[in-house]
Amino acid sequence: MSSLIQFVKKPFTSETTDAMVGSIVCYAGGILLLIIGVLKLVEMELNLTQLIFGLLLVCILVFQIILAGLMLEVYRAVKKQG
Repeated sequence: MSSLIQFVKKPFTSETTDAMVGSIVCYAGGILLLIIGVLKLVEMELNLTQLIFGLLLVCILVFQIILAGLMLEVYRAVKKQG
């Protein structure tokens, strides 16, 4: 049983690799979310105020996801330096 616990606790990848993959996922997810969000908002029958508010909310969410990717890039750079 203890060998199973040791196997589960063993990391499969390095932290820098995890940060790189995470940042790529955040960037791709942000772009995908922007495209899907704008397409879904355009399909709906909204007045101008609702459309602008919806676009603003989609942009804020995409911005947060891209910032998470940037934070992972900074983390990876710091780990590489020391």
